[in-house]
Amino acid sequence: MENRLTFLSIALFYGLPSLAGECTRQAGKIGYASIDVTSAHHFLTRALNYFPQHIIGLMGPEVKGKTHYYAAAFFLLLAMLFIVNALVAILVLYISSILKAARDKKLAKANENYEQVLTSYLFEEISAEEAIRKLKYINRPRYREAFLSMLFNYQTNLRGDSDAKILEIFERLNLQQDAGKMANSVFFYKRVMGIRTLTNMYPQKASPFIQKHINDPNDYVRSEAQISYVYINQTKPFAFFDQLVRPFTRWTQMNVFFLVRLYDIQVPSLSAWLKSNHRNIRNFSLRMVTHFQQQEHKDEIIALLDHPDELTRFLAIRAVSELRLLEGKQKLIEIFESETIKNQMEILMAFNQIGENEDIEFLGKVVCGNNISLKIEACRTLNQMSREGRDYLERLRAFPELNIDLFISHVSDPRN
Repeated sequence: MENRLTFLSIALFYGLPSLAGECTRQAGKIGYASIDVTSAHHFLTRALNYFPQHIIGLMGPEVKGKTHYYAAAFFLLLAMLFIVNALVAILVLYISSILKAARDKKLAKANENYEQVLTSYLFEEISAEEAIRKLKYINRPRYREAFLSMLFNYQTNLRGDSDAKILEIFERLNLQQDAGKMANSVFFYKRVMGIRTLTNMYPQKASPFIQKHINDPNDYVRSEAQISYVYINQTKPFAFFDQLVRPFTRWTQMNVFFLVRLYDIQVPSLSAWLKSNHRNIRNFSLRMVTHFQQQEHKDEIIALLDHPDELTRFLAIRAVSELRLLEGKQKLIEIFESETIKNQMEILMAFNQIGENEDIEFLGKVVCGNNISLKIEACRTLNQMSREGRDYLERLRAFPELNIDLFISHVSDPRN
């Protein structure tokens, strides 16, 4: 019985069904209760013949095809070691989970303490000195980080006197040093939190950390640094463009635009950045020029109509339309044939804004073309541009080969 269990253990340990089956068959033939030395020899010999030969070969040539009790003992020892290791691993995981639960429970209680102390302090029930004394474990890094996070949330949601009180606690505990360490952390989410905390709670010392991460390889960190730069440098919000080599993402652009609108930041001249080789900066500048109606940049905008980048040309066409730059109208006619369909559609929509009767001939050529989308947009522009444009469309009805009756009906319908 002992020999059978030995080889069954080996078989299960190595996942060898053939060996396990042979052990069972041989033990059954001999009889568990009547195993003697000769039978054991025979049993082990037959069983070892089923054991992987490349493993037996590692033990020496005397093992091959022969009974070797040491082989059985060796692999039984391996199986026991495996079981012991598994038990130790389970024990370690169990103890770790208990310790983690205890730490989390302690941190939860500390957070309750922090919340109670802060509430009492903000309602002027206790002084700043007393509040600091009542904060539990506040000198331990893990708890300082938790308290800093709570303080930041309070500062984000409160204004007025409460805001000033929070900043007083922040500086008394020297939490700016903790935030600075977070801003230099190897973990990107800590760098983001560190930059955000310094920007909102200690802006006078945040600039070096922000400058350091303007070109951070991590998108989240770089975005946070760029947004923070605009927030703390409101007199020169876009000066970081001169050192930017990594992407300025659309998400970051939208956040920067939101900050400009929220804090009524004065937008500087964007002339230099309209000529930038950085695609994101150039296109963002075009959007800002268009939104804030900076017509003084008309020469740079018209020059960008020849730019090799399709999106830049698209935004330049839109800028000509939105800023009503009549000087760019002739250029739009010149580049129309060489443009993409998307940009051609934008040019036709631009003529809806800046088109005059002298442009009817150009629009008429588009109506006579083959592209359905362009024909519809040209008909719409003629219909909305002037009375002369609508008369021109009526005259085109006389040419049945153009088949524009449906187009004219479509663009004349007020529902469209």
